[in-house]
Amino acid sequence: HPDVFKNLEETKAAFMLFMQNIVLKNSQSPLILCADDEPLMDVAKAFAKESYTTYGISSDADYQVSNLSFHESITQFEVIYDGKSIGMFSTKLAGEKNAVNTTSVIVMLLKLGFIP
Repeated sequence: HPDVFKNLEETKAAFMLFMQNIVLKNSQSPLILCADDEPLMDVAKAFAKESYTTYGISSDADYQVSNLSFHESITQFEVIYDGKSIGMFSTKLAGEKNAVNTTSVIVMLLKLGFIP
């Protein structure tokens, strides 16, 4: 967010405050964080792992994007959780970053009780 904050440290401080407020209000793993975002994961180290869930391409992600493929106007990918596939997904949004962003929505839906 270079348009709002002066530098990375100021950005991380703002995210720290935001995340603290969420964790204080809800102890049931309310944070869903991109494991591919190194500065964000640096901030997450200040919290107990139980207070957040991660997603992304990274092998450290709780929900890992795998088997990415691109066909005409479709991006297809698999989401792995706890070593097991939870399904194949597709989006009309092109590219790896959009598959990762779509996975964040999948994680939120799972946390809300939806079943793929």
